[in-house]
Parts: sequence; C-alpha cells; structure tokens
Amino acid sequence: MMTQTFLDQIRQQKQPHLEQRKKHKHQLLQLIDSTTKPRSFTEALARPKDSPPAVIAEVKPKAPGRINAENFDVGEVVQNYEQGGAAALSVLTDSLYFGGSLELLQQVASHSKLPLLNKEFIFDEFQLLEARAFGASAVLILTHYFDEQELERIINASVKLDLTPVVECSVAEELPRALAVNPQVLLINNRPISKIPANPDKTYQQGSVQVSLEWWQNFPALAKWKDSSIHKRLISASCIENATDVSQIAKLPYDAVLIGNSAMTAPNPIEFLRSLVNPKLFAG
Repeated sequence: MMTQTFLDQIRQQKQPHLEQRKKHKHQLLQLIDSTTKPRSFTEALARPKDSPPAVIAEVKPKAPGRINAENFDVGEVVQNYEQGGAAALSVLTDSLYFGGSLELLQQVASHSKLPLLNKEFIFDEFQLLEARAFGASAVLILTHYFDEQELERIINASVKLDLTPVVECSVAEELPRALAVNPQVLLINNRPISKIPANPDKTYQQGSVQVSLEWWQNFPALAKWKDSSIHKRLISASCIENATDVSQIAKLPYDAVLIGNSAMTAPNPIEFLRSLVNPKLFAG
C-alpha cells in the first residue's frame, strides 16, 4: 500500500468544501464579467540582460511546522514588497496549512497593481474561477495532480479565463510530463513537496536551492524548452534565503525567484528584497 502524501491529503481534505462552494458558481461568473483583464504575469517576469532574476514576493502567513506572521497588516506587507522591488506577488489561499484564504487574495489585490499569483492546491477547474474572481493574474498548477491530458486541459481552461498557468514540478519524475504540454511558465520547486508524507509538520522544511541548479545541468530538455521562445519564463521557488542563493540562480537563465518565508520574516522586508534585486551583486 502506497503511503499517502501531503498533496494527496490536502486534496482529500479540500474536496468536500470545494463541492459546497460550487453552489456559488453563478456569482463568481458575474464577478468575473464585471472585472477587467488581469495584469500580465509573464511580462512582469521579463529578465533584461545582465540583470538579476525578478522577485516574486509571497504573502504567506504560515507553513507546516512554522508560523511566519499570526497578525499582520496586508497593506503594509504589500507596500514593503513593492518598495523592495518585487515584480509580482504570490498569495497563499490555502487555509488548512498556510493560513491563507481567497479573502486574503482579494485584500492583496485591493492594495497592489502588481500581477498576483494564486498559490493554491488546484485540482478542479472551479478553483480557477475563484482565483480569477478574487483578483489573480496567474494560478499555480501542480503537475502532481494531473496526467498529461488533464494538465493540458487545465492549462487551456486557465488561459480562457485570462489567467497565466504556472506549471510546477517538485520532483524530477514530473518534469517530462510538464514539458510535454509546453507551458509558458514553469516553476521548479526546490522543496520536494510531491514526496512529502501526510501530516508534514516535521518533514515540510526540507529542500535546497541546489535543486534548481542541478536540474538545469542534468536535464537538457529543460534548456531546450527555455530556448524555444523568448516568452518562456522559468522560476525557482522555495528554500531561497538570501542574496547568495539568488546569485547562484542568477548564473542560469532563471527569469524569477519566488521568496516566501524569508520575505515574511525579514526584520526589514524592504532592504531584504532590495538586496536580492541589486544589480551590483550580480555583475560579472
């Protein structure tokens, strides 16, 4: 019998609540119809020559095994991130393990003009409607939850809603499946979330920025995908703690880094983020 993973556990826990929320589909569609087209997530991550990767700063109240901020001013966090030079924002909307919500996404959207990534465990197209209605420009799509045909289907559904699908891989076995659907944006999660077991409080904080470096070196198909179009975007996420980590990633053609725990817990978030986007640190 296979051990249940954290991601399988989350899906099982979310399914009943999701079915209840589907009763509000009509209201979501009305809300979407009344909103303008989201800001471009892809354009925000364009990396000019001789520049460090763009920073996606994350609003992340907590994670398994850690609390980043029990009480915080959303407007202040957003303002700090913007002043720190973030190119885009990511918002956790999972309430079970990360302390987020769709209302948090909506609050961030009301405070910022930057494009927003809805960081959620999406396995149903209805969740795309929720993301779009509450202010997202992009949605995280975990390869773990889908076979190749399903992955292509949910990507197409995202695009139809003017959402940028950000396809995530966290273990090497997922990469061929993700590349097969030729995503516009690919996110390498340095934390192997697909293999973390259920009840992850003691096992979640694992991973290393070396994952992004090693994957680029070890999987030629990744470079082939990236070189196929100037509009492809490659993101490194998780376990990125400081400018040294970013400088390692900057040596490779990653367009952006996603910073969550480190940004939320930095004593001075503005200076912390500025240290990550300072071109002088990446010269030569």
